[in-house]
Amino acid sequence: MNSRRVLRLLAASAPFIASQALADDGPYASPLDDRFRLTAGAFLASTTTTLRLDGAVPQSGTPISGENDLGLEHRNTLANIEIMVGMRERHRVRLDFFKLDRSSSQPLVRQLQIRSDTYNIDDFVESHFDVRMFALTYAYSFLHKPHVDLAGSFGVNVMEVHARALVRARGVDQSKDAAGAFPTIGIDATVPFSRRFYAEARAEYLNVSINDFDGSAENLHLGVLYRWQENLAIGVGYRKFKVNLTSNQTGDTGEFALDNSGPQAFVRASF
Repeated sequence: MNSRRVLRLLAASAPFIASQALADDGPYASPLDDRFRLTAGAFLASTTTTLRLDGAVPQSGTPISGENDLGLEHRNTLANIEIMVGMRERHRVRLDFFKLDRSSSQPLVRQLQIRSDTYNIDDFVESHFDVRMFALTYAYSFLHKPHVDLAGSFGVNVMEVHARALVRARGVDQSKDAAGAFPTIGIDATVPFSRRFYAEARAEYLNVSINDFDGSAENLHLGVLYRWQENLAIGVGYRKFKVNLTSNQTGDTGEFALDNSGPQAFVRASF
């Protein structure tokens, strides 16, 4: 079953699930007591991408929209996997993996300058844009009560980016491969509403300026879950990931911006 069908099924089942939850007197395992979680889901992302690669002169490259100029898909169905391991009552570690692979082939509608190469109107460009991100986050619950958990977090995020624009007819080929790690700080919240329903939210942020590099990152997750079995829950929510990077390093100046946001549906096993 594909991700879009899963979302439609969850939406159609919501009224039934709610009525069953209100009538249920069965056992309830609080999510605040989880020591292990495995979450897998689908993320219906709306994506915008901007990239500028300069030549010898800073600001000489064209700011390129991956979606409007190169024809990369604006909407994507992405898989998301997350693992949480709890240590004692207030400590936990979370692993999160995200990837976005896109490619397109189409003629240009405007001229682009990428480093030393000029891409002309009507050039047939084959473009590729791939992102991988792995995040390791530690969280400590500074407020841990029966009906609420609030935690501060510190994360290390590793991101890899591959971009390429190729015009076979003229042998014009420019690419960029970059990888780096950056930290984020944030806050997590989990609130049980009833015996079966609970909500969770987390926000992580970074804003840094070091030497010839400026960067910012935002990571937001909101979710509502229904625990329909002791160790199994289904949920719907919203995710947003945004990053902006600017390099002013001599000989390697440019900009990169990525914004992913949209609804998600997921299944969670917890113990």
